[in-house]
Amino acid sequence: ADYPNWSTGAGDGGGDPDSNVWCPAEVDTTLQNQDQWFYNPAVGLRTLAELKAVYHGSVGRNGNLLLDFAPGP
Repeated sequence: ADYPNWSTGAGDGGGDPDSNVWCPAEVDTTLQNQDQWFYNPAVGLRTLAELKAVYHGSVGRNGNLLLDFAPGP
């Protein structure tokens, strides 16, 4: 999420802190490396450190984190 990111309003780039509408940012990302959206056994998973950074940069800024989790075959 951009900094600063306000969870209210639907303004340009980061919301409007003075709005009376609650609208959290939506952050979507992949679990596998190389932004692989579908399961590929040749592509590894992101490290715990990377996933923690994504978490703190999204949920930590009051965003809604959508983590892609594709099932295996």
